[in-house]
Amino acid sequence: MLSELFVTATLSSAKTAPAGSRDASLAIRTLHPSPAIKTAFKKNSSLQNCIAVSGTHIYAAQSEKAVVHVYSRERENQEVSVPFPERIHSLTIAAPEAGGVLILGTEGGRVILWEICTGRQISTSQSHLQATTTLAVDPSSNFVLSGSADSNIHLWSLPLLLSFSNPESTTGLKPLRSFTQHRAAISCACFGHGSGRGSISVSASRDGSCIVWDVQSGSPLRTFLLTSSPISLAVDPCDRAFYVGLEDGSIQLADLFKSFASSQEPLRKRVSNRESEHPGTLLPSSPLYIPQLQTAPTTLSPKTERWVSSGQELGPVLCLDILFEGNYVLSGHQSGKVIMWDAAKGRVWKEIIDLQAPVTNLIVLPPTGFPATDGKSNSKVKVHTVTKPRYEPSFTSPTGVPSDAVPANYVFAAKFSDMLETPRVSATQPRSARARDEQSMLASCIDSTSFPPSILSAGIAELAHWPGQGTLSLTESEDRGNIADRGNDAGDASDLRSIEHLRQSNRELWTMVNSMRNIQKNTWEIVNRLRAGQRGTKAVKRRGHRSNGSELSEDGIEEGSEKESVGESEEGAKERDKDTHMGNAD
Repeated sequence: MLSELFVTATLSSAKTAPAGSRDASLAIRTLHPSPAIKTAFKKNSSLQNCIAVSGTHIYAAQSEKAVVHVYSRERENQEVSVPFPERIHSLTIAAPEAGGVLILGTEGGRVILWEICTGRQISTSQSHLQATTTLAVDPSSNFVLSGSADSNIHLWSLPLLLSFSNPESTTGLKPLRSFTQHRAAISCACFGHGSGRGSISVSASRDGSCIVWDVQSGSPLRTFLLTSSPISLAVDPCDRAFYVGLEDGSIQLADLFKSFASSQEPLRKRVSNRESEHPGTLLPSSPLYIPQLQTAPTTLSPKTERWVSSGQELGPVLCLDILFEGNYVLSGHQSGKVIMWDAAKGRVWKEIIDLQAPVTNLIVLPPTGFPATDGKSNSKVKVHTVTKPRYEPSFTSPTGVPSDAVPANYVFAAKFSDMLETPRVSATQPRSARARDEQSMLASCIDSTSFPPSILSAGIAELAHWPGQGTLSLTESEDRGNIADRGNDAGDASDLRSIEHLRQSNRELWTMVNSMRNIQKNTWEIVNRLRAGQRGTKAVKRRGHRSNGSELSEDGIEEGSEKESVGESEEGAKERDKDTHMGNAD
């Protein structure tokens, strides 16, 4: 049976909260088949945008102190309390299926990144002048949006922030670009569900405007004007529209693919005339990419596109989220009520629960129970216990200068939730070319009867670049050594030293090659002894058959093949000894 869960968090002070409200201030609840509490966590009080959920943990920034509580979903208790230098005003998580990177917005306007499985902590410079009030991560976990009360929005590259070889690590990390079209505090920002060139983001500001941005170019695509101040935001699963929670308790729908309004009739006629005059012209399929609409703001209708709850006072819409199918919208209000709205009809469907405290965070989790997945997650990494954050200088080099290489004390602590896929190994069936290409270097070494030529070539090339042995390859060293042996002794002392250095490098390389050949020779001797043992076992079985009056005609063939194999191994050994003497002679 399919089941759908959602997480609720409230803002409840120990002095003003009603009796029993703090016992379920953070809870995982079932929506289908019937609303109920699945897991409840106590003693939590979070502001808006201060909850993040992964497959194993829930992270909640506290409103009254600079602490983040980490709750375990498996053990159903509080695992650890992590302090920070300043209060956290926003929180989100990136790449939860790979262990997760927790992203935190501070009161001072910085962005902090915490690698949950390693404990590595990175902090940007004070990019915002005021508190970072909202954070969002795109579906590919490559970009991060940070919005602040200073009306600015910054776009960050997550791989660049986490890179060990970032050239800005000593001067302060900087955003890729900034969006500065808003004129008041940013209340919420989020990404669409697409990626690549068509990815969009939506931001809401206290100035009564919502702007749709092109993530790749950073240019505004559409500007929507609202009749009330927006507080929360949610984007449709297909990026067809977005929903805005307003301060007056209503929800505003902004349809991105709706036909032009009557106020834009002249613009629609111009576009239609252009299409009739130029039939072969490819016009944008979405109003988002029509240049004339990008510069003209659109006022949303408060009558036809606004959802109002009649007969009850709900209070401001502090949080919004959409169900998996996109047909219902959940909203959390200042009054403590959680309401389900019918997206098709634009009206209240039913009241889910009354928490008697402001519902500041509401997150709908992916449904479980599909037959294809059988309740299993696609992630093969499971975070059993989080690693407390440590500041970035602990991962620098001994000299205190950030290094490009991964430091030795960088440890990834996680648990594999499923068996890792390994290449199929068979002694009787040959592998296809595709299977050989997909297997790893370690698997190829194990499966081969000797060291593969590619590994030998790579090893020789690496040995040639060792410190104190020059930077020439083996062939170049032989050629220059032969030139020196022909009588080119007329050079000065520096040339003689260089030639002697090349000869020494040549001798050391040949010594290493010969040692590798000896290892290969010993390996073949072990293989031959194992084969001889198997043939001895077969011979005992054949003698048993002869005692019963039966003979095998294959003995002669096997003995002949054994002699042939031994002869080939002896000839190979002679050729290798010959190459060894030639190398020593050189």
